[in-house]
Amino acid sequence: LAAMTINAREDIQAARALTESTLASQGFTEERIFDIATCVSEAATNTLLHGGGGIFRISDVPAGHREGARLSLEDKGNGINFSELPQAILKRGYSTAVSMGLGYTLILDMMDAVFLATDANGTSLVMEAALHPVNAELEAWLAKVGD
Repeated sequence: LAAMTINAREDIQAARALTESTLASQGFTEERIFDIATCVSEAATNTLLHGGGGIFRISDVPAGHREGARLSLEDKGNGINFSELPQAILKRGYSTAVSMGLGYTLILDMMDAVFLATDANGTSLVMEAALHPVNAELEAWLAKVGD
């Protein structure tokens, strides 16, 4: 659907704008677009700060998934150190750079699926956002009521 490079600070805002316009054309709600664009900003910042820049892509999710969008960022940096990986991904406030360290925890909270691959040749982050996300708590409650 769309792609661009992340090589400078201004590209982070451009990635956010590209996300907003692309997802609006796909039928996402304004609130959902804001949440997804916030995740893209966080991920693009990581791509620039930790990976030296990279590629940002927006595509449809593959067949068999809930209708929505797949957003991916790929860099050629040194990757996330394996010993720091759990903290970097799961610990709110953890960062190896000067930042609030909220990026990955925010992404995990707001996206429907997150995939991460990292090694000495770079990091790839794939985020999936359903067009109509299902509230897991509501789904669990409805399942109990239906029994």
